Amino acid sequence: MTISISEFKANPNQAVRDAKGQVFCVLTNNSPAFYVVNPEHWERIQDLLDDAALVPVVADAVKNRDQAVHVSIDDL
Repeated sequence: MTISISEFKANPNQAVRDAKGQVFCVLTNNSPAFYVVNPEHWERIQDLLDDAALVPVVADAVKNRDQAVHVSIDDL
């Protein structure tokens, strides 16, 4: 769904209701100006970004696993 900036500014709450929970794009001069995202979608995006940030950490840990110290759960 897309909407013009003037239409969005006239009644943003109605635009959100019309989207029925879906992400939509607000256009300025027929180009994307910004996207409106509901909280659930935003949380999912944040979770994916957090997971992606861990990829280099995990890759480094796997690369250096020969330096890991083996411990028993009972020792903790």
